[in-house]
Amino acid sequence: LILLVTLTDVMTPPQFNIPILFSLPLVASARIQQRWIIWVTVPMLLLLACFGLYLGPRPLPVHIKEVLIVNRMLAGLVLIGIAIILHGWIGSRTRVVSH
Repeated sequence: LILLVTLTDVMTPPQFNIPILFSLPLVASARIQQRWIIWVTVPMLLLLACFGLYLGPRPLPVHIKEVLIVNRMLAGLVLIGIAIILHGWIGSRTRVVSH
């Protein structure tokens, strides 16, 4: 799923904020019920979101590029927020299962 989103990001025009779809593999990784999987996955997804902007179709005017970077940063913040929520969710499920 990560590879599919990355390839889609690289092949689509940069004005589409495809990295928001990285939330899907992040949520899917929570099914493993291991917090460390979430926190290993998040930096990888953030890096792929950055690389997708620079490896995708070109050329970009400078003023548009700044807006696209802000969009990618917002998608990154969403991923971090989802990771925090999943972290708490996995912790609450682990406590319930262990009792």
